[in-house]
Amino acid sequence: MLITFEAEGLAAYDFLSRMGGPLNAVSMAILNAFSDWRPLSSGVGELSRDLGSYPSVAGEVIRLLDYGFLIVAGTALGDRNDKYDREWPWGVTAGLYHFSIKYTQYLDAGSSIAAMTERVLNVPPVSLFTTNADAATARRWMFRRDEASAQLSWL
Repeated sequence: MLITFEAEGLAAYDFLSRMGGPLNAVSMAILNAFSDWRPLSSGVGELSRDLGSYPSVAGEVIRLLDYGFLIVAGTALGDRNDKYDREWPWGVTAGLYHFSIKYTQYLDAGSSIAAMTERVLNVPPVSLFTTNADAATARRWMFRRDEASAQLSWL
């Protein structure tokens, strides 16, 4: 599962099931509480004490279960999760990369050229360099030493 920041708020997407949905503070607390395997009853009760009413927490748990974001051991999703834990040897980073590019839609050459042409015509170019011409001038502290008197004086 990948959690992203969208315009509407947090959202999650599971690449294996191709399911996505919004998250809120309660759902994030639930996902955090169940990041390791534990009995559902103990977690929901504990969260209800911390977050408020049991029905609102239980309802959010059901929503997360429906999306497949919360996994129950012994179910098809639980078995799939165990299989990936055992058989995916490359780590989390490689998994996120693999699943994030899995169904990428690439532009064909003509569409790519059209998109870049549109950008060149309508988006101002980025400056290749910048100057400090408008910045205030800083005074350097420079001294001159009078060899005869060994005195320092400002330039």
